[in-house]
Amino acid sequence: MENKNIYIIGALVVGLLVVVAVFMVTKKRKEAQKQRADEIKNQISQGATDPASQAVMNANADTNYDASADVARLHSAKGYINDDEEAVYAVLRGKTKGQLKVIYSTFLSSYGEPLMSFLTNFMSMEEMAKVSQIVNGAK
Repeated sequence: MENKNIYIIGALVVGLLVVVAVFMVTKKRKEAQKQRADEIKNQISQGATDPASQAVMNANADTNYDASADVARLHSAKGYINDDEEAVYAVLRGKTKGQLKVIYSTFLSSYGEPLMSFLTNFMSMEEMAKVSQIVNGAK
């Protein structure tokens, strides 16, 4: 009976250590993402934009495109627990530069924050690189 209790206590200690390690790694990852997001926000506030966004902003807006549903979907991609990065990719994929310009301006007027700044709040650098790649591929 005594050995069984020792194994149970050992398993609990190992489990607790695993939980603490996962928490620490997650916390460090979130801190790094926040730092990167703050850097990008700072660059945006100083007028710097990534080349993909600049190309979109120089495009003519597609006045026949209603972006309201796509903008709402982009905003709801940031979850309280789980984020939906795939929804971001799906919304942006296949859009023209003119449609993306409407999305950018509609997002800003609806939520008071530039779309790319909003996305950096919850997407990693790798995920933002994928967003840039999708935007760069817009016709």
